[in-house]
Amino acid sequence: MSDIKLSRDNDFLICTLYKEYLSKVKQGSSKSSARWLGSSDEIQENLLNNWNKDDVATACWELHSKSLLQCQPGDDIAYDTYLTDNGIIYMENRFSDKLEKVIDYISKFIP
Repeated sequence: MSDIKLSRDNDFLICTLYKEYLSKVKQGSSKSSARWLGSSDEIQENLLNNWNKDDVATACWELHSKSLLQCQPGDDIAYDTYLTDNGIIYMENRFSDKLEKVIDYISKFIP
């Protein structure tokens, strides 16, 4: 999985989604329920409100094509999205399951 190549936007999205997953687990959610992220519209509204909804949906589908995110289609959006085992493993290998490392990395994207 280390050969996965992501655009800057897709990398930012997967890091943001993984941060959300780790935050939910830290707050007491089960790992299985923490994987669920909602629709691409909900992701945009709750996590990336400075992004265009279409851009979030496109990035979700691109991560889906790399098996990092599972998405169900619906109403021209990525519906019922969740982190896959591959997505979690990919991120664990990058950040050793440390929320602080993910937050530090994401902060570098913010101007």
